[in-house]
Amino acid sequence: MIIPRLNAVIILSCLLLSGLSALEQGWSTQSWDGRSYRLYTPSAASDHPDRALPVVVALHGAGDTYSNFANVLNSNTEWRATAESEGFFLVVPAHNNPNRDSHLSMNGSNLDAAATQQRIGHIINLVHADLASKARVDLSRHYWIGFSEGGHVVDLAGFWFNLQITAVAVYAGGIPGKGEQLSQVARRCPHRFIVGQDDPFHDTTIAAAAEWIHVGNFLQNWQIMGLSIPGVGHAFIHLNNHVSPQDTWNWMRSVSLPSSPAWPLHSPQPRRSITLSVTRHGASIDDFPSWESAPGPVAWQPPYDVIPAPLLPQHHWLGLDPDETHILQVFQPGSAQ
Repeated sequence: MIIPRLNAVIILSCLLLSGLSALEQGWSTQSWDGRSYRLYTPSAASDHPDRALPVVVALHGAGDTYSNFANVLNSNTEWRATAESEGFFLVVPAHNNPNRDSHLSMNGSNLDAAATQQRIGHIINLVHADLASKARVDLSRHYWIGFSEGGHVVDLAGFWFNLQITAVAVYAGGIPGKGEQLSQVARRCPHRFIVGQDDPFHDTTIAAAAEWIHVGNFLQNWQIMGLSIPGVGHAFIHLNNHVSPQDTWNWMRSVSLPSSPAWPLHSPQPRRSITLSVTRHGASIDDFPSWESAPGPVAWQPPYDVIPAPLLPQHHWLGLDPDETHILQVFQPGSAQ
């Protein structure tokens, strides 16, 4: 009995050391920390087990589902075929939004930045903590694409998480109005905006692209592209017929992060919540704030506790005005609430 057990341990150790996993070529449904996702694993993962492969995260639009969007990527566009031929993982996550069928969170008619940031951060953690534990993933080549409201979120992801996401392709989406903050980002994440001229989101999408170019002070126009397609409306499939996934992939893969980014993995352990009355002190959003809290003293964490430290300070405190008191729910590792 000892020898079989040793063999099992040796085999498992070899799998872990080589980066191999139980992932089989093709589509599978995975789950991590309460979030399901569809994963396409290219044959390159098993054909070249020592090679770290890139990953593309794809976000669906409002009213869609992750499983249906995966079907569109598989059958109605060439994204699955491109993932197979070029050798990258394709991740299609569930939105896990209890309030609306979208990766985008809203507070009435306004963007809920904190909840949207938390959702984006959780998906990044999914890639780092789950997928990268099952296969060899090149985290310096971590790309995102998204359609419609998924495109809105992808635009924001490249803005907020520019040290973790390598480049993004925004289909019929994008949120202008970021203003001078674009010139202050820690890294200028390349964006490609693709929209049909008959799309009601056309002007907004092009405005988002133009803002990145002019306010973001990009020196190389290839880093930001706004592609306006004649005769196309709000249709992801038609956009991909005009600008092929291979073309978009060729653009994305020309960019890589300087090194695999450090990322504070968020453990799926239970968390307890604390309600704090918090007053922020600071002259402007550009100042790193100090805090008074009650009950206190406590070690302050943003309510979206997956935000990494390298982001600029103002990204942590969106929506909190100086010298006003706010009631916030803060999640901290520990026993369940």
